[in-house]
Amino acid sequence: VDNIIEPGRFFTPAEFDEADHHIEGDFDEFGQFRGTVTVYGEPTTGHVVNWSAAGGVSTDCGPFRISLAIVQGTNAESTLPADEWVRITRKMNRIGGLYIYKDGIRVLPYGNPDYDFVDIELNRTKGASYYYFSYRRMFGVIQISSETNPALSEKAGREGFRENRAYRQFRDILR
Repeated sequence: VDNIIEPGRFFTPAEFDEADHHIEGDFDEFGQFRGTVTVYGEPTTGHVVNWSAAGGVSTDCGPFRISLAIVQGTNAESTLPADEWVRITRKMNRIGGLYIYKDGIRVLPYGNPDYDFVDIELNRTKGASYYYFSYRRMFGVIQISSETNPALSEKAGREGFRENRAYRQFRDILR
């Protein structure tokens, strides 16, 4: 791996591990999530979430993996020490979000706070008490590959994916 960003500038594995909550697992070819959801260090393994639109038919987008870390919005609700909570919160305010990596390379513009491809912030404005997630409180990655996700093809000029059926399914599964 060639790290072109100075060490510690982006999120580190240690910061991921220290977060209050985690969602880690795989979406299969039918859009079904299987993985672990950890809340304040208490994992619920074998967590399954079905994608209701699948109807027993394989998706065009293919299987993918997600690893997401969430930090509580106030220090009093977080397990992080106060100074660490302030540091990670500042970092999340700058570069927090849900990034997509294809074959180990970041796909732009996914992860940028001004590109809300799964409507995280849009939903949050509808009602923060119901829509818990916020770009400013999370950081994570969706991993795809050319081999298992060939229909998720990028536009020219690194402007994201073509908005074909596979992309619409991908986005709907994540929502």
